[in-house]
Amino acid sequence: MIDFEARLSKIETDVAAMKEKVSFFTVIYEKFDKTLEKLDERQNDDRKEMQTMIDELRTDLVQEMKSLREDMAEQHNIEKKKIEDLNKWRWLVMGGAVVVGWIISKLGLPFSVK
Repeated sequence: MIDFEARLSKIETDVAAMKEKVSFFTVIYEKFDKTLEKLDERQNDDRKEMQTMIDELRTDLVQEMKSLREDMAEQHNIEKKKIEDLNKWRWLVMGGAVVVGWIISKLGLPFSVK
């Protein structure tokens, strides 16, 4: 019976030691859980902040592209008007040259061309 009681006492001691270790690991796991939760929250906050920055940058870029497109369209219209004005003058000069040539052909030259 003594042997049984000694073994029982040893088992009880081992169980108590294991309970202590389990208690210790439970505390450590709780700390890990809290740390992981904090890291997860921080990561979510960082992700939200990054997404906000990306959205703002996208909005700024789109606005800048629209502004550039408007500026380019305005410059295009200015250049188009200049070209149209040059074409008008070209046709006026060509028409005037035709008229002068026709008048000279009808009147004749006061000198001879060799």
